[in-house]
Amino acid sequence: MRKALRNKELAVIVPAEFAGDVLAKPGRTHTNIHGNVQYPAAHNANQLALCAVSLLEVKAPHHAVPALALIVLDKLYMTAQRGVQVPLAPTFQKIATGVSKHAWLNDEDTGNMGLFRLNHICKDTKKKRIFAPMKIFYLANTIYNSAGLERVLIMKANLLATKYGYDVVIVTNHQKGRPTFFPLDPHVRHIDLGVNIHMPWNMGRYMRALKALIKEEKPDIVNSLVFREFTHLHELKGLVPVIMAELHFAHDSYLVRGKRLRLRRYEKASAGLDCFVVLTKEDKQTWSPYCPNLEQIYNPLTFTSDKQAPLEANHAISAGRFDKQKNYASMVHVWKKVHERHPDWNLDLYGNGKKKEKIVRLIHKEGLEDVIKVHPATSDIKTEMLNSSMYLMTSLYEGFPMVLLETAAVGLPCVCMRCPCGPSEFIEDGVSGMLADQGDIDTMADKICTLIENPELRKSMGRAVNAKTSDYTQDKIMDQWDALFKRLAASKE
Repeated sequence: MRKALRNKELAVIVPAEFAGDVLAKPGRTHTNIHGNVQYPAAHNANQLALCAVSLLEVKAPHHAVPALALIVLDKLYMTAQRGVQVPLAPTFQKIATGVSKHAWLNDEDTGNMGLFRLNHICKDTKKKRIFAPMKIFYLANTIYNSAGLERVLIMKANLLATKYGYDVVIVTNHQKGRPTFFPLDPHVRHIDLGVNIHMPWNMGRYMRALKALIKEEKPDIVNSLVFREFTHLHELKGLVPVIMAELHFAHDSYLVRGKRLRLRRYEKASAGLDCFVVLTKEDKQTWSPYCPNLEQIYNPLTFTSDKQAPLEANHAISAGRFDKQKNYASMVHVWKKVHERHPDWNLDLYGNGKKKEKIVRLIHKEGLEDVIKVHPATSDIKTEMLNSSMYLMTSLYEGFPMVLLETAAVGLPCVCMRCPCGPSEFIEDGVSGMLADQGDIDTMADKICTLIENPELRKSMGRAVNAKTSDYTQDKIMDQWDALFKRLAASKE
């Protein structure tokens, strides 16, 4: 079995990361497949998988090409056996398992046996493609904002594509040509349908465009982030194996916003999903009467930090979109009381949003323009946190706030108003932070002043909250998502 592979045939279909190992060097026309084949590191397993597909699709007169693909599949299987994550969709896992028994091509007979075994499995599973990464569609409104939802979506998509080997596509409805605020890895695709579904009469056009895209792309999983398309997901049944959603707000947040009718529709829609994921244990308990296929997964840390905030600076920080949810008006009133007792402290607010100018006017009205500074949103909030001594939150509702994890990563204590959900599930009042009841301006101001007047208490709380971050690492949380996706896909085999 010492047939050559023609460089011209393979050059355009074998990924560059692999082609350098199996193709002829520049100036040569062929190479021998029985030479020492050097495989990429485990984190390039996705490239190996794609290479296997490409090699098996080559129309070559001899079985040398599919034989090389068998070597690739066998390498992937052995990598998986060592406990390294490999992008195997459930059906393709069966194929790789079967192939691996016969894929060491020491002689022509063994090679032919491996090919026979591979063809037999393919016939059983009725799959045209031998190996492919699992494809996931994320349905989102837009990804140009600087909010926590966009931050965690892009972070998860990047990790799923680069570390776990998924084919990830973020499908937005109305990006309007704007760039993403957070960097999107080149392995993650972004497709915008160009339909504003905030206009109810556009929903039909949006669903037609989405269905056409699904028929073209054939994703294994469609995962909605629970926007207006959520109540129409049932229309996708039969087009995609797994239909699921993940909610980044609490159940009761819709009641806070006066969206009771929408909440009732969401409760009904959640019951028909293959899986519905919420962020907190508290919210899982609230949703449990309505949704049988319920899961809970926390948000992961978006960054780690070798440095801890020294907590010596005379200022606090807050960040988020300037809208009704974040309730910055209450924060201004809180800081007015803090300023009366500690005029040498100041507050920095970072964010964009429709209500930004209104908050700026309120700051001037209260005479606090010298101590409350408003800044644009920043993609490097970590640096600002490291230079602060506490973080403030007055939100009316949250899911599981990304920013609380980020403050914990740098050892920054938080003073928050209780709200559904998140702060009270993450912060132990008086130990790893401070909590005040929603709308209780006086109590929150008192707790801020307590931290200002007790530097050692600040540092103690900073250490306590930093110790909690080990439960929210990217590896731990993303392993949960990986296991969930594979389990859901396997249930549809």
